Amino acid sequence: MGWPLLSASSLQIGVAVLSLVLVAAAALLYLYVFAIPEVGDERLTSIAERVAEPLRASRLDHAVGSIAYGVAYVLSILRAPLGTVPYLCKLGLFFGFGVDYTTAASSRWFEAARVGGDVANLVGWWLLVARVVGPARPDPMAVVLYAMLAAEATRLTCES
Repeated sequence: MGWPLLSASSLQIGVAVLSLVLVAAAALLYLYVFAIPEVGDERLTSIAERVAEPLRASRLDHAVGSIAYGVAYVLSILRAPLGTVPYLCKLGLFFGFGVDYTTAASSRWFEAARVGGDVANLVGWWLLVARVVGPARPDPMAVVLYAMLAAEATRLTCES
């Protein structure tokens, strides 16, 4: 049957982007589970002991930080609708099973599942937008929907 709204080139671009996101997610899952030291690991304390005084921020650091904060604020507003499915899952876990979700207290496996869920959420929304809207084009609705997807992909990349 195929996807009648997608051209071959936009489908190839979408597959390439999703492939990159999946490779990045696999690398992040590896880091979460195997490579990042546990809290209390002697490697972390030895690093903290070597750093005697924190670095001071320059004017350029403040300017770049302010710009980055503004961009992050706009992106957070754009991606807000994409957070409804994960939020509803967290509510279901809390009210259905009594699971209290806190990132700081969760295990590596739970965090790995969270990252996998975030990637699955992005892929699902991407496929839905591609199916309903079609390829990216200068239409205002298409621009907004693809900007939402780009904002969510940016969050996944930067947060992890």
